[in-house]
Amino acid sequence: MNISEFAVRRPVTTAVIVIGVLVFGVIALNRLSIDLLPDLQLPQVTIATVYPGADPRTVEEEVTRPIEDTVAMTAGVQRVTSVSMENVSVVTVEFDWGVNVSAAIEDLRAQLAALSFLLPADAQDPLVLQLDLSQLPVVIIGVSAEGDLLHATGRALTDVRPLLEQVPGVAQVAVVGGAEREIQVLYDPDKLAEHELTPAILEQFLALQNAMVPGGVIENNGVRYSTRIGNHFTDVQQIRDLVIGESRLPVQGLAALWPPLLYVKDVAEVIDGVKDPTGYARVDGRPTVLLQVLKRPGANTVAVARGVHAALARLQQDHPDLGLTVVLDQSVQIQRALRNLAQSGVIGAVVAVAVLFLFLRHWLSIAVIASAIPLSIVVTFVLMYFADMNLNLMTLGGLALGVGMLVDNAIIVLENIFRHRSEGLPAGEAAVTGAKEVGGAVLAATLTTVAVFLPVVFMDTFVGQLFKELGLTVSLALAASLLVSLTVVPVTAARMLRSGVGRRAGAGRPAHDKRAATARAAGGG
Repeated sequence: MNISEFAVRRPVTTAVIVIGVLVFGVIALNRLSIDLLPDLQLPQVTIATVYPGADPRTVEEEVTRPIEDTVAMTAGVQRVTSVSMENVSVVTVEFDWGVNVSAAIEDLRAQLAALSFLLPADAQDPLVLQLDLSQLPVVIIGVSAEGDLLHATGRALTDVRPLLEQVPGVAQVAVVGGAEREIQVLYDPDKLAEHELTPAILEQFLALQNAMVPGGVIENNGVRYSTRIGNHFTDVQQIRDLVIGESRLPVQGLAALWPPLLYVKDVAEVIDGVKDPTGYARVDGRPTVLLQVLKRPGANTVAVARGVHAALARLQQDHPDLGLTVVLDQSVQIQRALRNLAQSGVIGAVVAVAVLFLFLRHWLSIAVIASAIPLSIVVTFVLMYFADMNLNLMTLGGLALGVGMLVDNAIIVLENIFRHRSEGLPAGEAAVTGAKEVGGAVLAATLTTVAVFLPVVFMDTFVGQLFKELGLTVSLALAASLLVSLTVVPVTAARMLRSGVGRRAGAGRPAHDKRAATARAAGGG
C-alpha cells in the first residue's frame, strides 16, 4: 500500500492529519520572525587599536605588524589586510566560509590579550568588532524642536529615547547628529604664570573637584547609611566661583592681613557651549537629531516597527511641539514583499484555474486544485519553522517563485485521476490508480527542479549564503506540493468526483460495460 492508497483508504486519518498541519502551520507562521535580510554571519572581523599621538609609520611598525603576525596564526584565516592611520590601526581578518566565527573571535581575543603586553604602553587594548547585518537600524527617526540643536538633542534624550527603549524587541536607541553640551575652560597663560600655576595643575584641580568616591557604610542603631565624598558640578557658576588658592598678586594696606583668594574666573573664562559637530542632519530644512532604533537578535522586525510607530503616536499627542519624522522603516519593504507574495499567489491560482477549466472543463476539479495551493504553502511554513528560518526578502521571494510551481504536481495527479474517472472507474479506484501511475513521474519532475535550487545551499560564498534561504524555501515548497499532490489531492478527488464526470470524446462506455456487452453478444451468437 503506497502513500496515495493509504490516504484514500483512510480518509478520516488523512483529514485529522491535514487539520493538525493547518493548525500547526498557523502557529508556525505566527512564530516565524520577520526580517529584511537572512541572518548572515559574515566571516570577517575587524581589529581596531588606538595609539594616541602616534604617526602612521609608528602605528604600522609598533601596532599593526605585531597584530598581523599574531592573527595570521589563527586557524581558518584566509586573508589579512590592514590600514595604519594617525592614532589608529585597523586590521581586517577574513576567514574561510564555514568557519565558526564566534569560536574564531574568542581565539583572536585570547591571542590579542597576550599580545597587549608587548604593545606600546600608551596604546589601548585592541578591540575586536564583527559586522552583523541583522543589527542594521530597523527604524530611523528624525527629532526636531523649537530652538537650537542642543535643545532638540535634550528633548530627544529625555522625552523620546526612554519611551522608544520600552518598546518590546528594542535593544538600543542610538543618537546620531545631535549636539552635545561641553563646558569649556579657556585659561589665560599669562594670568596662570602670575600666580605660579600651569595648565596641567588647573586641569588636575578641576578634575579632583568634580570627582565623587564612595565613603563606605556607617551603621547607627541598626540602620546602614551609604556615604560618599565629593560631588559633581551642576552649574557653570560653581566652576567660576571655585577657589584655587591664594592670589600671588601684591596687596597693600589692611588687605595684606586677609590675603585675597584666587578663583577660577580670575585665570580662565568658563563657557557653557557645545562640542564641535562631527555631522549634520536635516529634515525638511530643519536641524534634526536622528535616532536609530536597533532590535534584539531574533526579534520580529515588523512587530518592532509597529511598536515604534505606536510609541511615536503617543509622543506626538503628549508633546505636540516636537517634530517626529520617520526617515527609514525596514518594515515597509517587508510588508511590500508580503503583498507581492499574496498577489503572486492569487495570480498563480487564477492561471491554474483557467488552465484546468480549459483542459478539464470541470468545476469540481478546479476546487481540488484550489484546496491544494494554500495547503502546500501552509506545509511550507511548517517546514520553514523546523528548519529555523525566518520570513525575509529571500524566503518570501522563494515562496513567490514557488507558488507558480506548487500547482504542477497537483494538476498532473488530478488530470490522471480525472481521466480514469471519465473512463468509468469508481472515484476511489480512480484516485488510487491515477495517483499511483504518475507518482514516479511527479517525484522525478520534483527532484529535477529541486536539483536546480538545492546546490545553492552548499555554496561557500557570500552570494551562496545570501541566496541559501531562497533555494531552500523553493525546495521545501516543492516537497510540500509533492506531499499534498500524492495524499490530499487523491482523497479530495475521490470525494468530489463521486457523482461522475463527463466522458471525453472517444471514451465511449466504461470498459467493464463494453466487456459485458461483448460477452452477451457472443453468447447470443
